[in-house]
Amino acid sequence: MTQPAAPPSSPVALVTGATRGLGRALALALARRGCHVLATGRSVEQLAALKAAAAEEALSLQAVRADHTCREDNRKLRQRVAALGGLSILIHNAG
Repeated sequence: MTQPAAPPSSPVALVTGATRGLGRALALALARRGCHVLATGRSVEQLAALKAAAAEEALSLQAVRADHTCREDNRKLRQRVAALGGLSILIHNAG
């Protein structure tokens, strides 16, 4: 599956634990400020709700199902980050 790339001038932010609370608020706030956000979480339903909220505002946000205790999930996430040219911002809110 091909993922959309952020425009080169957009900072790329990774927010873990982004499905609720502070993580969700930070993911949406960064997207509203022009970042391309990779928002991770374990709940498919909560990620879908986050993606829908971002779409309502036409925000640049990818909701990614990831368990950061799983090597394979982390490998796939590193590939996504590399495809976007690296990170400008990391908020590690999981756990």
